[in-house]
Amino acid sequence: MKIKLIAGIIAISALAGCAQAPTASSYDYTTQHKMQAVHHWDVLAEEVVAKLVVSSLADRTIDIVSANSTDFEMAFEDLLITRMVDAGIDVRKDTSNSLELGFDIQLVNHQGRGNAPSTHVSGILNATYTNTEAVINVSVMDGGAYLMRKTGIYYINTPDYEQYLGANTTPTVATKRLSVVSE
Repeated sequence: MKIKLIAGIIAISALAGCAQAPTASSYDYTTQHKMQAVHHWDVLAEEVVAKLVVSSLADRTIDIVSANSTDFEMAFEDLLITRMVDAGIDVRKDTSNSLELGFDIQLVNHQGRGNAPSTHVSGILNATYTNTEAVINVSVMDGGAYLMRKTGIYYINTPDYEQYLGANTTPTVATKRLSVVSE
């Protein structure tokens, strides 16, 4: 009995040793937009309005809900209102019977992956480097139900994070405290 148990353990160990974990691989090469100007926020506003029109929500009254506490929030709300009015959408402030359009921003600051230069549309290498990305979500809701959602992921220049989060906040960065001890 003891020999069968030992033989079984050896057989299971041998089979387990043959199992392989998947190796890491990169995704296929893609491009990602980099927001560097208020004009890029306007392009995003145009994309949101285009999605409203396609999703058949343009014939409803829409109220934009925004904290209006950062440069991005203030400008983006104004750009959305302009683009919605231009498209003939009934947009109002503080209307109880309307759909609510809201947006939020999450910044992600990558550490330790190296800096890769971005490439301009013309193919010319841009000398600016970034490790910061913005995830911008725009939602249209009716009560608690999501009727439309647009999520965009963009590179931003790291020093520009205050335009998205405000002057009194910093993007999340993983840190480690080190101490130097003499012998």
